[in-house]
Amino acid sequence: MLGVTNSAYGGLYTIGGLLQSGGLGSFSGGAYGVGGAGLGLNESATSSPYALGKQQGSYQVKLSAYGQLRSALDHFNTALDKLKSPQSVAPFKATSSSESVLTASASTDAAKAGTYNVTVNQLASAQTLTSATFADANATIVGSGSLTIQVGSYNANLNSFTPAADNTAKTLTITPVSGTLGGIASAINNAGAGVKADVVQVSGGYQLSLTAANTGTENTVKITAADTSGGPLTGNTGLGQLTFDPTATAGNGKNLTESAAAQNAQLTVDGANVTSQSNAVTSAIQNVTLNLSSTGTSAVTVDVNRDSTAFSASAQQFVDAFNALQSTAATLAQPSIS
Repeated sequence: MLGVTNSAYGGLYTIGGLLQSGGLGSFSGGAYGVGGAGLGLNESATSSPYALGKQQGSYQVKLSAYGQLRSALDHFNTALDKLKSPQSVAPFKATSSSESVLTASASTDAAKAGTYNVTVNQLASAQTLTSATFADANATIVGSGSLTIQVGSYNANLNSFTPAADNTAKTLTITPVSGTLGGIASAINNAGAGVKADVVQVSGGYQLSLTAANTGTENTVKITAADTSGGPLTGNTGLGQLTFDPTATAGNGKNLTESAAAQNAQLTVDGANVTSQSNAVTSAIQNVTLNLSSTGTSAVTVDVNRDSTAFSASAQQFVDAFNALQSTAATLAQPSIS
């Protein structure tokens, strides 16, 4: 530690008894129960209130000086410890040659520096479903019964739906009172089903718009309906109008319109194809996150390297802390603190 030891500041241990090896003193007797060589207080020294007050003032000055020295040492050790870790001194930094297409950030433990060519071919997007048009948002009753909402993956080749492992189906009870577009939208938003509902005004009336909370094909929405007795509703009447089973057919359990399909982000990194459910891509470059904003035909250069600016700042912090420690030690070594 640059030779900074107790012995380096040995003089402080004898200046006016500031940091004597015997401690600041003991509290063991005397006229006021205070004594000990460290503070220099004894019965004779404390025989008058004036003498006691003088000694107490000296003790307070010494204690304050000790606190100043300890604070300076703590700051110095903190700056020194930071220099021991490459991740702290010069963490990895990722930069993008076109931030309108993507930005990049590296974690402090990123293990692979280099330059990468990234082409964004497709952005990830969330599925959006739209209902038929209704005359109003808060008066017309769409229907009553229940709606069950689930998020998962749809396989078009197998015509199968697989619920997401971390998503539990939410069943909402819709009464004749809450069965308006506005009431149904509120029920969906309060359910935490992984779907956001909005009532939008369009030409001729209002529609219910449902958007998956997350992007990607693993967040495809499935909605089924049942009447008040629990029987399935698949026709295009009542709550059946709000169904969307991706495995069903239009007009028979698939009555909402898919106005935007769920899709994954697609990009190439140095010629290798990468797919991501999100536009925050963490699987393309080790310990680097790519935040995609737009597509492009030209490759974006992503440079991952040590942050030289951070290194300069860490070095300056160490120099400042060392100088402050030296200054504090020199000040406290003056006879005025004894």
